[in-house]
Amino acid sequence: MKPVRPCRCGFTLIELLVVIAIIALLAALLLPALAQAKEKARCVQCLSQLKQVNLAFRVFALDANGFYPWHIAPSEGGTYGSAAGQSWQNYAVISNELDTPRILACPSDRATKTVVDWSDKTDGFVHAANRGNALSYFTSLDAYEQLAVTLVAGDRHFGGAVANKCTSVRPKPGVDALDLGNGNKKVVWTNAVHGRLGNLAISDGSVQKTHNQTLNVMLGEAFRALTSGQILTAAGRRPDNHIAPPRWGN
Repeated sequence: MKPVRPCRCGFTLIELLVVIAIIALLAALLLPALAQAKEKARCVQCLSQLKQVNLAFRVFALDANGFYPWHIAPSEGGTYGSAAGQSWQNYAVISNELDTPRILACPSDRATKTVVDWSDKTDGFVHAANRGNALSYFTSLDAYEQLAVTLVAGDRHFGGAVANKCTSVRPKPGVDALDLGNGNKKVVWTNAVHGRLGNLAISDGSVQKTHNQTLNVMLGEAFRALTSGQILTAAGRRPDNHIAPPRWGN
């Protein structure tokens, strides 16, 4: 009789290592795709939030002869003057049209706080420690509803914009602002929020996801409309292409 060989059960060490290597390879392939899918979902949510922001500004403009808050005097519910240069104040005056300040924090913007209400409490939007720190979006100080191609608001992660004074919302010396220029390629999206992409709310009511080439085209169109002479500032000048960032330095 032939001896009965014992039944071999389980994995050998080599087989176990092969299985582990396969799992690691699959994870390496799948995790980046999963991360990209999550970022696409966050970008879609950001677009949705900016649509609500754009609608809120348009509702304000309907009651203000077509002007956004930064061109309306504080006595009439606007921010014209030094307050216009503080982007959070431009959002605070449309709080009645926005359900919650949570929508002002982009889900991809990890450097921005999320607050619970519009109050001045420690977890409120108006609290001194929050304000710009709870805001992911700029406001465009030279936006006019009458000029459909001008920017109204958008993601904060610009690079290459020039810091100077904007006199559209306050007589000289104006307010500190970022000049997006005339569509030159120096102004780009950085990697800070959505990578080399960004979302913009436009005066025609649309919200668009843009890459750098599209961004430059849109900035050029806005600049030409603003400097065409169709609209003049309160001081009788042609507007430029300035924005108020949510905060300075990041």
